[in-house]
Amino acid sequence: MPQKSSWPSWPQWKQLPRVLNLKERLALVALVLLTIGFAAAGLWTGYLGRTNAVPDIGGEYTEALVGEPQFINPLLAGINEADKDITIRSQALNNIGK
Repeated sequence: MPQKSSWPSWPQWKQLPRVLNLKERLALVALVLLTIGFAAAGLWTGYLGRTNAVPDIGGEYTEALVGEPQFINPLLAGINEADKDITIRSQALNNIGK
């Protein structure tokens, strides 16, 4: 004798909105939306965790400074944030070939 399934059939699923009251329908819609949202967030987090951003060959890189540099001299760079940024970047460029 075949065992009967306790899972509803498709015609029974189609009758579900007629059986539920408004509060239960809203709760069901919220549950479905939360499930879809968490699944999408999990997939996105997994994708970001398993990929590595690599720059493309060619192209341009533009960087801007906020403020006006006053002293390019590294000894006087502690006065202004823009001066510190320029000093740090110039030191990094000097260390590239070493």
